[in-house]
Amino acid sequence: MQKHLSESNNSNISKISFEDNCICVDKNLIIDKFIEANILARKNIESGNITNRGIAANVCTFDNVWSLGTNFNNTRNDISSLCAERSAILSSYNNFLLNRNSSSTFKIKYLVLVSSLSFNQKEPLLVPCEDCLCWFNNSRYFDSKTTIFTLDKTGDIPLIKTFRVEQLLPYFKIKTTNEYSKKKNIEITKKALESMKEFAITESDIKGLFNEAYLSYKNNDLCPVSNQKISCSVLANNHIFVSKKIDWTRRWFVEPLEMCVYKAVEKLGRETFIQAIAYFGDEYFGNNDLLNQDGVVSIRSIGRIRQKQANCKTILILNLKESIKVLTIGEYLPLKFRQGYKI
Repeated sequence: MQKHLSESNNSNISKISFEDNCICVDKNLIIDKFIEANILARKNIESGNITNRGIAANVCTFDNVWSLGTNFNNTRNDISSLCAERSAILSSYNNFLLNRNSSSTFKIKYLVLVSSLSFNQKEPLLVPCEDCLCWFNNSRYFDSKTTIFTLDKTGDIPLIKTFRVEQLLPYFKIKTTNEYSKKKNIEITKKALESMKEFAITESDIKGLFNEAYLSYKNNDLCPVSNQKISCSVLANNHIFVSKKIDWTRRWFVEPLEMCVYKAVEKLGRETFIQAIAYFGDEYFGNNDLLNQDGVVSIRSIGRIRQKQANCKTILILNLKESIKVLTIGEYLPLKFRQGYKI
């Protein structure tokens, strides 16, 4: 039976329901944090938010310290924007640095995500964007059990849903490698097999695409700053496009997936569709901590191309230590393809 809670001192809330499997100790507290974030998101819209989109987040560390953040838009260009999730995380981190003690470590336990709309207004389920997910895909500040609370307002009663990071990122903590062997087994998921059948792609095609990424990686001397060589190959409209990671500075570089798709769109035009993606490259480890891998596959770049050139059926090929894993983007980022909102 779902539990219903009322909030009499806020006219925007009639009832809020928690789904049966809600991962939460203090549900009244979570509702309060939704209210705080909703008020902040509405103030952001009232201030003249450029995108007319108000989102706010309330995050809690494992020290039980809460911090608010709202989406910040300086221009309509995404490079000048910051989502609510990351804004709240930065606020929380600043608070942590100012108040830390020698025994504490910074890690996010809860993240509450809500829009500026009234709780009684219909709205698709909010899920963190890929730019935010690529932050979560690092186990230094996030845990596989970090919990995200969001509202599903498609029904008559707002429903609070909870997701662990491991549900939003099922391959969280996956370790790719730069080790290569033609003898590696190829593991193909059921959904990837369905995509291969639909796109008329064979296992030989998968190997060929993967080999193209490997050859590009092997010949890549364009990453002297990060020393993190990555290459990517994509199959688009049955044509193969290959690109390498290129360092400009420590902060700025060319991401190979986006470059591959750029090449494809330049040649094929608006009808470009990415059938398959192969990544090959070096894991990144920070501060000599093997738990802090951020992975080779750029979640942010997947977010860019899934707007038009790819979808949940697009095949993703990963180089793991024991095998070559073939799955779909829909499996890699399962909830992103239920989200109606597009940037």
